[in-house]
Amino acid sequence: MEENLVHNDLEFLRVLKKYTLDSKLLACQKYSSRIMTCSMVDMRKAINENIMPWEIEAFVAYSIVYDNEEAKEDLDSKTFDDTITLVRNYWHSGLTAAEESGEYPEIFMMISALQQFPVQGVFLQKLFRYHYFFTFQNNELDMKKVFYEKMGVNCERLEEFTFLVFLGFSKEAQDTIPESALQQMLMKVLSDTKVPSLLSIEKETYKEQLSALYKDDIIDQYYGLKIQYLYPFISGKSFTYVPSPYLVVNAVTWIYTKKMDTKKRID
Repeated sequence: MEENLVHNDLEFLRVLKKYTLDSKLLACQKYSSRIMTCSMVDMRKAINENIMPWEIEAFVAYSIVYDNEEAKEDLDSKTFDDTITLVRNYWHSGLTAAEESGEYPEIFMMISALQQFPVQGVFLQKLFRYHYFFTFQNNELDMKKVFYEKMGVNCERLEEFTFLVFLGFSKEAQDTIPESALQQMLMKVLSDTKVPSLLSIEKETYKEQLSALYKDDIIDQYYGLKIQYLYPFISGKSFTYVPSPYLVVNAVTWIYTKKMDTKKRID
């Protein structure tokens, strides 16, 4: 008989205080890369690696929530694996009530779709869709000009950055392209100061925004959107991490739709 791993307590997350932020976020980056092909987050790879993107994203969020600058211990693989397993098997009491009332499918889809659907699919298709809108030009509307005035960079520059970051962090690309060529490419693309600034958030600001969004409720933090969906680059005094590099696609498309107040300009 298989052991029932389901539980309803998130207190286990406090163990993350013991470990350095560096070791926690680098572990996330490593596993993120393993489930990335050159064009998408591959759910078959995720199954083979026994880790899902939303589990990594939750681990990232809680790594920062439970960050302790005095921590000296590096996160070991067993603690990482055990914590991810506990994240996966958390079961809110509300789901039991939903089962009993017959509303489980609706409730499950509502809370799962928010976390699981945005990263699925070929990312070039997503970029192409937004590229059409934000490079559109005719006699009455010049979206390329509007975009540049609003963002300070042109649309193509963001798209190129997104493509190269996704490619550079993909394990599939790392297994195919010579390491020196990939490193040179990433160094060049990350030397751009403007685009990363649009996609970066300082570690303490991340904490503040997450706290303001969910009122320090760790259950809401578990089910809700993560700050790195909008800001995949997390920075501090002497570091910048990309713990879920595939989220650069979500962040860039969010910039297109949320930061562009085009209606006011068109009117």
